[in-house]
Amino acid sequence: MNPNLMNNITQEQINNISPEMMRNANSMLNSMSDEQLKLYLNQMGMTNIDPSMFRNMTNSMGNMNDSQFNQMKNMSKNYFNNNNVDNNNKLISNFNDIKNEGNKLFKENKFQDAIKKYYECIEEIKTCNEDDKNKLYVQLNEIEKACRLNIANCKLKTEDYDGVINECSIVLEKNKCFKAYYRMGIALLKKGKIEKAFRFLDNANAIGNAEEKKAIEPYMKECKSELEKIKNMKKK
Repeated sequence: MNPNLMNNITQEQINNISPEMMRNANSMLNSMSDEQLKLYLNQMGMTNIDPSMFRNMTNSMGNMNDSQFNQMKNMSKNYFNNNNVDNNNKLISNFNDIKNEGNKLFKENKFQDAIKKYYECIEEIKTCNEDDKNKLYVQLNEIEKACRLNIANCKLKTEDYDGVINECSIVLEKNKCFKAYYRMGIALLKKGKIEKAFRFLDNANAIGNAEEKKAIEPYMKECKSELEKIKNMKKK
């Protein structure tokens, strides 16, 4: 089947047609002008299809026997599957490219520029259609999570602690994540919210690996020291 036609027709539409239907359609189309056929195709949701190309397809498919028709359907199924995989890969690759531009800017200590790139990636993800969002949920969620955690890291570097808290809170709505708990804890500690900071750092410590636990240890000690001071002050 012609690839130009396949780009304007869905797998569901292919599945719903039969040789008999195509023979009937071919007979009907012979009495239609190109403009009438164009209008008909638009109503069927098959836009930008050349009328002569569609006439050739209906004529060809109408002359197929059941075996040939089933073979054609299988070929179209493979085409759609391969095309969907290619489109999905391109979509994910595009988002990763934007995120990686942000990573490059972060390494150059251009934190505000990096933040803009990460937000650009998040906004691009939002423009995906619902079908892509459902099919690619895990990958899209991971990319958005990485962007928000990186934004939080940039905001830690620039001492925007409220910004850190906001981004980490969004991540934690969907994911139990060491970096989100960790960065949230540090931000709260810097804002003087010691008890809350300790809870988040403790959550991070509970799921962190050995290296992560080592990184969090100084902040845990600082929280414990501050909490002890608060406790002693209350006794006086």
